[in-house]
Amino acid sequence: MSFAVRKRCSERICTTNEGKSGGLVFHHEQAQTPLWWPSKVFFCCLVPSKPGDGGATGLASSADVYQKLKARHPEFIRKCEEEGVRYTVYAGPMQDTSKGAGRSWKSFFHSETKEECEAKMRAGGWDWEWGVGPDGSDMSDEFLKCTTPVLDAVKIAPGTDKKCFFNQLIATTANALEFSKVGVDGGGFDPSTDVPTQEGVDACVQFADGTSIPLDILLDAKKMCEDIAIDVQWQKGDVALVCNYLMMHARRPWVGEAGTRQVVASLIEEPDCTSFGKPLTAL
Repeated sequence: MSFAVRKRCSERICTTNEGKSGGLVFHHEQAQTPLWWPSKVFFCCLVPSKPGDGGATGLASSADVYQKLKARHPEFIRKCEEEGVRYTVYAGPMQDTSKGAGRSWKSFFHSETKEECEAKMRAGGWDWEWGVGPDGSDMSDEFLKCTTPVLDAVKIAPGTDKKCFFNQLIATTANALEFSKVGVDGGGFDPSTDVPTQEGVDACVQFADGTSIPLDILLDAKKMCEDIAIDVQWQKGDVALVCNYLMMHARRPWVGEAGTRQVVASLIEEPDCTSFGKPLTAL
């Protein structure tokens, strides 16, 4: 799933993230439609960032991260593989471009009304509430809290025997900070240095049995990504093709003005989106 604010450029091409603070934490593309992800992602640089502004794209092997986590945190990986996870999304009816995770529920579910949105969530096996914020606070009745069905946290990359840490768990350390600011303009944090609370993470994701996913392990996984990452330093016209199973990606910190870095993406369809062997409903 992607909570990123994007703009569609054509039927098959979209911007990578219109939110200022988004993309800084390694993740897989899980992507334009809830419970659907691409097998591969094309990136193309239209306008490289100015010298000194940052904005490279980091890449990290999710197969290597899986092996490192299995060696250091075997019980965590066991639960990832055997239990799976459920993510909780918090979204208003309008896009919030001050945040990396500011996508509206209308965009996320491709729905214009609450009734249409509920029908899609019902078909996909989601749970939901209206008017509830991440800390249980009262929000407007146009504000949505919704939780996915059980999803895999580890997958085998198609055509290989490699197990991959395939999920949004590391990105949740940033989402937890941003979701805590819903209704407030601006992200209000630096995900490269700020750390969420365990309660903040619990509000965004849990194991399928309802138990907490330890924050310290997620932060360790985040560091593992940084330790093995390579950076793509974009030049105009560069194209990168990334396997969405084998690689996680992250936009590096970028301080340029809007429009001075333009990287677009095109997603290659994954025909077999399943969780624990069961087909998922693309909404």
